[in-house]
Amino acid sequence: MKEYGMTSIAPTVSKLLGIRPPKQNTGSVITEIVDDMGHQDKVAVLVLDAFGVSTWKRVQALTPNFNKLADSRLLHIRSVMPAITPVNFSTMMTGAPSDVHVIRDRSEMLTIETLFHVLAESSMKSAAAGRAKSTVGMLLMRFAEIKCVAASDTDEEVTRLAVKTIKDECPPFFLIHLLDVDDTGHRSGVEGNEMEKAAEAADYHLGEVILQLAESGYGLLVLADHGAHQIGDKGTHDGSTQDDLIVPLVWGNNHRLSEIA
Repeated sequence: MKEYGMTSIAPTVSKLLGIRPPKQNTGSVITEIVDDMGHQDKVAVLVLDAFGVSTWKRVQALTPNFNKLADSRLLHIRSVMPAITPVNFSTMMTGAPSDVHVIRDRSEMLTIETLFHVLAESSMKSAAAGRAKSTVGMLLMRFAEIKCVAASDTDEEVTRLAVKTIKDECPPFFLIHLLDVDDTGHRSGVEGNEMEKAAEAADYHLGEVILQLAESGYGLLVLADHGAHQIGDKGTHDGSTQDDLIVPLVWGNNHRLSEIA
């Protein structure tokens, strides 16, 4: 399976939307995605937190929406170290490696240019949807023009807010962050019934978003920020195994989303 780095997300989204990448981007454009999708007026990036390749393989029977996207449109992304959410989201939205953006905690201030800044420069609206206390809610939401903050800290509210904003506002770029898989892994481990339930719920929310994106003319990229592995009865992602670092990346243009929806 061909593999790209997390730095490739920002330049790829930029290429799809026809804007320049953030200034400190070092990533290469993912040509497979650009060649398949072409120019897009509207692009959403949906991140399933901690949904690494190894986790997906264990729960694949329960993720039909993700699987449909992955059919012939699947690549691997290698997370940057440290393999934690604030670090990888910062790289995802800037194209910069972790030693350049220097973010290690969601409470810190990201001081380099992001996709949100480039979109604003181009007079294009951007939106972000996430839990209030999440990395998106605390670290990145401030840069988005449209802020969809889930005060309840649930993926159900994140999804509801995202679907409504897609329908009502149609921003050219939308970042959506779902956390149930990561929360469950830390609490109950990455194996077993609880993870199966979390993955099934995440895929259901993905399906809800796909339905509205299809109706509203979007293209979509779906990936994880990092994976996870089991230690005892808990899950973790310290970067010590490939399970923490290799995540799936799937995508679809609007025609493909309409087929799935």
